[in-house]
Amino acid sequence: MHGLPDAEWSLVHYDVQSRTDHAPLVRLPLRRGDEELTAESDQGDGPIDAAFWACEKITGIKMVCKDFQARSATIGRDALGEASIEVEHNGTTYRGRGVSTDTVEATVLALLNAVNRIVHAR
Repeated sequence: MHGLPDAEWSLVHYDVQSRTDHAPLVRLPLRRGDEELTAESDQGDGPIDAAFWACEKITGIKMVCKDFQARSATIGRDALGEASIEVEHNGTTYRGRGVSTDTVEATVLALLNAVNRIVHAR
């Protein structure tokens, strides 16, 4: 399980299929307390966009992505990738950050970090 111990939503794992000239497919199981919920999405322009759709489907939290950045946080072939995301929900801006050797996972973690900020602000 990934995420902060006090986080409302955390990543269990993800499965992504992405190919040229085909819609991406993301299967995203998330944990909320003792419950595990899974959604699939074949929407979007790529695996990150599809993961965004799946996350919205599971959490029920609609967001508008205002900024997304991915960068290398360390050096080398096994470098950690850091994803930063800024989303808008009901007129308020929230930021999230995620780190992983897998950039898609780092992005999902950043998205969930923002989702948890939205949940805690309610």
